Amino acid sequence: MENKDKKDKIETIATFLPLSKRLDLDQFMVRFPHPFLICEGGIEDAGGSSRFGTVIFFHAQPAQEGTESVDQQRKRVFRLVKKENSPVAQMITVGRAGNNDIRILDPLVSKFHAYFQRQDNGEYILCDAGSTNGTMVNDEQLGPREKRTVQQGDRLSFGGEELFNYHTNQGFFEFLSKLV
Repeated sequence: MENKDKKDKIETIATFLPLSKRLDLDQFMVRFPHPFLICEGGIEDAGGSSRFGTVIFFHAQPAQEGTESVDQQRKRVFRLVKKENSPVAQMITVGRAGNNDIRILDPLVSKFHAYFQRQDNGEYILCDAGSTNGTMVNDEQLGPREKRTVQQGDRLSFGGEELFNYHTNQGFFEFLSKLV
């Protein structure tokens, strides 16, 4: 399994850039058969622990001239995969609690905020799990327990402030290829 329970391991676009140079599209899709989420904000190490862990998000700021590439490479990437020993087999869970498959350390994100499910046709749906601060797809709020099919390039928000871009594995490879 891709997400070998590397608890809170931080992956960024820079993590995947060397692979996009070495692998062709077919090889990349075999190695990464799942979609990805890219956080629009970057990451910083808080240098210590807090109620929500040692990683904090900062909001994306307009890049200064000549820094776009570095800022882009710092964006956090989440693989849309199950963690080993995950308590919910049918869903890829999103939330603040450590037992979620995708953990977002933001106080506006509920402990169990939303989930993804893979459909028989290979597409993924996103469902708000009755979160306190809501889930949005392309600036449209999902109602509690409402499901929505997500597509390449959709903009997702969990709790309001952080924005994520949804990428299929092919879409993520093409995105990376434009950066190299």
